[in-house]
Amino acid sequence: MSFAPYQNRYEYNIAKDMEARDILFEYEPRKIDYLYPIRGGICSSCLSSSVSKRVNYLPDFWLPEQELWVEAKGLWTGAGRTKTIAILETSGVIRTENYRMLFQRDNWLTKAHKHTYLGWCKLHSITAEVGTEVPQSWIS
Repeated sequence: MSFAPYQNRYEYNIAKDMEARDILFEYEPRKIDYLYPIRGGICSSCLSSSVSKRVNYLPDFWLPEQELWVEAKGLWTGAGRTKTIAILETSGVIRTENYRMLFQRDNWLTKAHKHTYLGWCKLHSITAEVGTEVPQSWIS
């Protein structure tokens, strides 16, 4: 089954909810440049071990009336968490104040069960919720 233009059923369900509630949104409206850290890299010019590559990020939803970016996540890997922090720290466009994460489930990050997705977000001052509905508090 196709959920075009959405990547999956989860994004589709979020979009359908926003449509039903008359929340104005754009889906994947623009690419945003940021710097992704390269682990173990060395700059050949200055020999710094703090090395990044310029990449771009395509956020899932833009809510123009709220000036808010919303990222919908099912599985969230360690690389995805590194990416999230890099975006918030280096994009110049997306910041904790204008970024929200919506998770399909509040899974454990690792088998050690130290943090869930929402717990990790709280530690990093990222507003996040679980479900297919954009919380009313985000759009009020």
